[in-house]
Amino acid sequence: MSPGDWAVPVVVLLSSIALLKIRIHYAALLGLGVALAVAVLAYGMPARMAGASRARILRTITLPLVVPAIATAMLIVFIKAIGDFGVPSILGGEFQVLPTLIYYQIHGFFNLNAASAIAAVNVLLTLAAMALLGWVNRGRSHATLGGTAAAAQRSAHPAARLAGNAWCWLVIVVAVLPQLAVRFAKSRRTLRR
Repeated sequence: MSPGDWAVPVVVLLSSIALLKIRIHYAALLGLGVALAVAVLAYGMPARMAGASRARILRTITLPLVVPAIATAMLIVFIKAIGDFGVPSILGGEFQVLPTLIYYQIHGFFNLNAASAIAAVNVLLTLAAMALLGWVNRGRSHATLGGTAAAAQRSAHPAARLAGNAWCWLVIVVAVLPQLAVRFAKSRRTLRR
C-alpha cells in the first residue's frame, strides 16, 4: 500500500469527524490536508520509488513538511476553543472558561474591571500561542496548495509600501474606534454629572 492510497482517505475521515463532531474550523484541516497531500504525493512517492522505507519517508520528508501545518491547525483550534462561549455556557454547569467568566462578570456582577482583566489574560494567552507558532515555524519551508515554498516578494516601490501602511493603519483604526467611542461617550456622561 503506497502513501497515496491512505493519505486522502485519512484526511477525509479526520475532517469528517472533526467537522461533524468536534466543531473544529475547516481551515485547520484544509491546510493540514494540503500539506499532507503535497508532502506525500510530491516528495514521498519519488522517495518511495527510489527505495526509501516508509519510516524514513515519514521521518525525513512528511513530518518536516507537515509540522508547520500541524502547528497552524493547533493554533486555529486553540483560538476557537479559547473564545468559545456557547457550548461551555450551556453544557458547562459549574465549569467555567474565560469567555463565560467575562460574561458573568459583566452581566452578573457588572464588574468591568474583573472582566477586562480576564479579557487581557485571554488576549495574552492567544498572543503566547501565536508567538509559539512563529517559533515553531521559524526557518521552515511551507507546503502550499501550489506545492511551492517561495516567499512573497516585498515591493520596494514607495507607493506600494505607502498603500500597505495605509491599509494596516485603517484596519487598526477601524478596530479601535468603537472602543474609543464608548470610552469618549462614557467620559462625557461622567463629566456632565
